[in-house]
Amino acid sequence: MPNAATGANMALAGIVGVSTPTAVQIVGSLGLESPVVPGVGLPTSTVLPVQEITPTLTFIPSPTVTASVVAPVVMQGLYSYYFPDLGGVNCHGDNWIDDKCKNTSASSMGWRDKLGWAVAVSPTEYGGGVPVFPYGSWLVVTSPAEIAGRYLVFDLCQGCYRSDGFLYFDFLDNTQKLEWSTPILYYVDY
Repeated sequence: MPNAATGANMALAGIVGVSTPTAVQIVGSLGLESPVVPGVGLPTSTVLPVQEITPTLTFIPSPTVTASVVAPVVMQGLYSYYFPDLGGVNCHGDNWIDDKCKNTSASSMGWRDKLGWAVAVSPTEYGGGVPVFPYGSWLVVTSPAEIAGRYLVFDLCQGCYRSDGFLYFDFLDNTQKLEWSTPILYYVDY
């Protein structure tokens, strides 16, 4: 019969030789060390079968990323050119020394090693002060063929944006390649 105070079985107490066993005595005599909570029976063990697992590496394919080519927006501008050693509007007054223009630009890059492949642009900006043509970007001219190619944006041209809305590009060169204001087609490669 169960003992109402401890929940222990009185028959078990007789087997182990304890006349009025306590829960601690019964648990101790069975070689168990966990205490028995009054009102709860003796703890029991449940043996679960052990499943042996061998780790394996499984590759899960990820989605294939494909590049999509977006055609650049080709716009129209107008041609102009400058050669700093001509002086005047071609060289900032502070840079004109001994009938030569110092080898510097608004971006602090030298200009002498960029003849024929660099361009000065209008300092126009998008909202928030982001330049439309940041230094280091490339103006890619697609037409006319005489000047088609990539030009490094490296200098400013204060007179290149006119109030009538026309945008000029001042190509750095020691010779004029096109008539002034010849239309060009271009896009910007950032």
